[in-house]
Amino acid sequence: MDFYLRILPQSGGYFLALQNAQTGRFSHHYFQEFSALKAAVENLAGEAAQVYFAPASFVAEPDGRKQANVDQLKAFWLDIDVGVEKAEAGKAYQTQEQAIAAVDDFCRTFDLPSPILVSSGYGIHVYWPLKTTLSPREWRRTADKLKSLTDYGPTRLLADHSRTTDFASLLRPPGTINRKVAGAPKPVKIIRDGVDVDCLEFETGIGNALRSLKSAPTSLPHPSLPNPRPSNALMENALAMPKPCLAETCR
Repeated sequence: MDFYLRILPQSGGYFLALQNAQTGRFSHHYFQEFSALKAAVENLAGEAAQVYFAPASFVAEPDGRKQANVDQLKAFWLDIDVGVEKAEAGKAYQTQEQAIAAVDDFCRTFDLPSPILVSSGYGIHVYWPLKTTLSPREWRRTADKLKSLTDYGPTRLLADHSRTTDFASLLRPPGTINRKVAGAPKPVKIIRDGVDVDCLEFETGIGNALRSLKSAPTSLPHPSLPNPRPSNALMENALAMPKPCLAETCR
């Protein structure tokens, strides 16, 4: 599987970011060619710096990795943390196995396609690759609904919402090393393949799931998670969003 071919648009520019192991500061590197990005990831895999990539394409000669410069997107994603302390606070899962099981329950409950799963070293990154590219506006509309769905129902999914709806996010590329914990490096690797998703079907499926939850009787909370139901305002906002994109806009 060519992960980057599945996840990234094939036109535009791309960003890698390196985090200095000593200072924690980030340096950003822009690539005009898709092949150059892939080569850079491979070359940096063994470096001491932490390596990240932006799963989007950017306009030519951008003035930084920011949302205003994003051109196209070709995947939706979730960032799921794992760790005992965060789990005790209700913000993560204790193990990667628990996180994967929660993703599987979420997809099965809401009849969502099987995603690509990546071990980020200490957590799980979830990707739904798209068959066609989306504009940032089209992408954000569906991502907002996905965020609402992860926060609702008996299979609430503990995802980092700051990543779910940020189309200029940074995530860890497979083939690199997570050096977050000193002396305990972890490989970033693909642990399960997924299917390519039709953007219209994906948005429609999420919208249908939200509507069914809205009309269903009050659900019992998930036994392992505190207060899974969002505010009524959150659900109303999700349901009030524009209708799914027309087929011709799902380029």
